[in-house]
Amino acid sequence: MTTMIAEAFKGYIHGFEDLKKEKMFNRSRTHNRNIAKSDWKMV
Repeated sequence: MTTMIAEAFKGYIHGFEDLKKEKMFNRSRTHNRNIAKSDWKMV
């Protein structure tokens, strides 16, 4: 999928990262619930 995006938008700078949601949790209960509910399969 990243190759398709890069070919469709030639001349642009693209940044992709592998996010680990476990490292995004903190002491805020609301924040942690929002992170856990997020759909991590979308670009």
